[in-house]
Amino acid sequence: DDDVRIAGYYHDIIWMPGALDLEERSAEYADRQLHEYRLPQEFRDTVYRLILATKHNGLRPADWKEAAIRDADLWTLGTDDWNKFEETQQQIRWEFRHVPDEVYNSNRLAMFKKMFPIQIFWTWTGAAREQQARNNLRRVGIDLGNA
Repeated sequence: DDDVRIAGYYHDIIWMPGALDLEERSAEYADRQLHEYRLPQEFRDTVYRLILATKHNGLRPADWKEAAIRDADLWTLGTDDWNKFEETQQQIRWEFRHVPDEVYNSNRLAMFKKMFPIQIFWTWTGAAREQQARNNLRRVGIDLGNA
């Protein structure tokens, strides 16, 4: 659906090291932009809610749209191709090349630790990637012992 697609485009538009409200800031930015395009309030509200769903709090998604955007956001985490996983990590690092290594690595580790104890994928296609995602997290040093 268009609202899921638009939420996907905007969900990480705001990123600042150490900020705890990035999803909220991204949702607010998207809402302002969509308001300028005169999109209906209901559509904007759904986009806002879907962007907030990418916080990955471990709670069951409210609907299939939240499940879909969460899975899409973390899709590469469940790849069974380690080279592809590493390539994606390098691409993400390049996007944030302006962030010092210490800050970036600390934030990356915190995000991965947050992911380990919660359900990662929620759709039936994503469920097939759940175990591989955990294997990839273990491979980068995240496990229940230090999560």
